Amino acid sequence: MKPISIATGIPTEPDVKRLSDKYPSPKPGVLMTYDELAETIHESKTSHRFRSVLYAWRKRLFTEQNIFLKPVTGKGLEAATGSDRIHISGSRYKSGLRKVARASDVAVRTNDDGLTPDEKKVRNHLVTVSASIRLAAITGSRRLRYPEPR
Repeated sequence: MKPISIATGIPTEPDVKRLSDKYPSPKPGVLMTYDELAETIHESKTSHRFRSVLYAWRKRLFTEQNIFLKPVTGKGLEAATGSDRIHISGSRYKSGLRKVARASDVAVRTNDDGLTPDEKKVRNHLVTVSASIRLAAITGSRRLRYPEPR
């Protein structure tokens, strides 16, 4: 039986370079439409390849230049302002806390019967850590006054 190769696709690097050359340092408020981006890399804006290249390019911009590109629904990408970045971070933070709460709920509702001692330790750890995270989030948020979402 032939082994399965996972990474057999075309490298994104050449297309990421094309985008980086055309948009070396995107400025906040300037919209780069999906049509322009697709034309730059010669891909359909509905293709998986297009998504992969944009993901790699956005990741590179963030890690190398600290530029966060936010999607503008149905239109394109735009470099986020400081205010945008804080609102996006807050939204992701809240979403993450909800995920922690749901994961904790599953662990709490899991019966100990039939679990190995190691699985019981993991269950207890999940319950304890998630409770600590939620408590820290609740007590920490009381000290802050969040701006109204836009």
